[in-house]
Amino acid sequence: MKTVPSGGTVLGDDAEASFVATVLRGVVRVTKSMRDGREQIVGLVYPGEFFGRLFADRTSFSYEAASDLVLCVMDRHGFEAVLQRHPELEHEIMLRGFNDLARAYERSMLLTAQSTLERVSTYLLVTLDRREQLLEHMSVELHKRVSVSVLTRRDMASYLGTTIETISRHVHYLAAQGVIRIIDASHFEVLNHIRLMSISGLTGSDLAVLSGRPPSSTTSAINSGYK
Repeated sequence: MKTVPSGGTVLGDDAEASFVATVLRGVVRVTKSMRDGREQIVGLVYPGEFFGRLFADRTSFSYEAASDLVLCVMDRHGFEAVLQRHPELEHEIMLRGFNDLARAYERSMLLTAQSTLERVSTYLLVTLDRREQLLEHMSVELHKRVSVSVLTRRDMASYLGTTIETISRHVHYLAAQGVIRIIDASHFEVLNHIRLMSISGLTGSDLAVLSGRPPSSTTSAINSGYK
């Protein structure tokens, strides 16, 4: 078990890939440094998800704590040895890798094709769906549909490829339209899920890929009357 405070570095870019980990609590932001010193957030790792570089000596990205983290950490070499002895586990890790790759492709496509309003709407939908998956796993009854962002507005702007001012403008627009209610800077109650989906331009399958939910369960949930 390993705890990392918000803002701390879990694994640096081009660092020794000494361990892999699963997130138990909190969110890891995956960043890449550019030659001019800027950093771009290229991904987020949520509770229940695995990260780290297998079968490689150095990391390709920096893994940082977007919020206070609790991790289950495993020595990389030891974990690789376990995978070689247990093909079914190796198969599961391979499937997770393919899912991560599909999510990266989906996000890349959306960032290229979507307007900034659509990106903000998508972010709210994904964070809402991930929270609801976690609560379902814990058998917690939902009373309000709340999207929770662990990212600062600066990090959100980097992740969505826009500016802090643009994000603020779109959030207040969605609130004025009665689609969401702003609780505070990190919590947004979704009042009209169908309308938010329409604004984002996502299909149920798109949202399933981005949020890590099986497509059938996402589509069924939408069809069952999300508002």
